[in-house]
Amino acid sequence: MVAGTAVAYLATLPRWLTPGIMSFGCRVLISAVAYDLLEDGYQEGGILPIVAGALVGSIAWAFADHVVSERGAHLRKQSGNRQRQAAKGGGMAIAVGSLLDGIPESVVLSLSLLSWKGVRRAILCAIFLSNFPEGLSSAVGMRISGRSAS
Repeated sequence: MVAGTAVAYLATLPRWLTPGIMSFGCRVLISAVAYDLLEDGYQEGGILPIVAGALVGSIAWAFADHVVSERGAHLRKQSGNRQRQAAKGGGMAIAVGSLLDGIPESVVLSLSLLSWKGVRRAILCAIFLSNFPEGLSSAVGMRISGRSAS
């Protein structure tokens, strides 16, 4: 995330490039989860824990999105100069999003270490490749809304 943030503040990227980088990062993470984790999860625990985890995560994300929007960040997804209007709750939205995103990633990495199999390269690379765009896109939005690099 720090590397993506640095790129966003040090370079002015074309407007079309940031969504492309975000899309790539999302696809990498989804692919790694689908191909590297779901099969192991199914073999060890069956389909119920996988579905339950997806539902709980989706509900938590939707609830957090609603709370953040109600507390002043409802314009955070706007592009261009309209992001300036989102400054009131934009920081909170980024913090909550990072928290909800970081928890599953940390759990996956921790469980990989605890299983004595080591961290899987595919998952580690996918997390890096998805966090870079997250840092980049959030920093672009913060820069557009007038926040300083510090």
